[in-house]
Amino acid sequence: MRELALVKAVVAEHFGLPQQLLETRFGSRQVSQPRQIACYLARDIFGFSYAEIGAGFGGRDVSTIRSFIAKARDAIGKSSEVAAAAEQARSRVLERWARIPRGGPDQIAARCDALDLLIDTAKAELAELRRLIIQERTSCASFSAGSLNAPCGQPVSNGGGCEQPMAQHQGDAHE
Repeated sequence: MRELALVKAVVAEHFGLPQQLLETRFGSRQVSQPRQIACYLARDIFGFSYAEIGAGFGGRDVSTIRSFIAKARDAIGKSSEVAAAAEQARSRVLERWARIPRGGPDQIAARCDALDLLIDTAKAELAELRRLIIQERTSCASFSAGSLNAPCGQPVSNGGGCEQPMAQHQGDAHE
């Protein structure tokens, strides 16, 4: 949803606000109107659903986003200053969007190949971890079986890294 991030960045920059303020519940007019305009532009330019816009603006629900967009339309219709600000922001969004590389089929194929390699590497690492876990469990299990013949209190090792002192047997008197 880089389109939504672009809209938020451009609107925040246009109104001289930190982008994070557009996502907060902070309700001053200095923040709420730019937030409403950003929601309006996200819907108008890119056709985002109300739910998608809500998710991008701090997890707001659909009815809140509808209200924001209606308020923005109303403000644009009533105020030439707000209309000019919205139009300038729209132009900047479209200008920046045009400069973002989209990636053709070759770039998409290269990204898919890179992801396939990453998945194969992760599978190989997972297989190695499973092998090590099984090896460790096996060596600890043989340690437990072999420890029955060791004298009480003496460390026993089977070379698998499971070295522990034997528990004292019931009825043994050690002092």
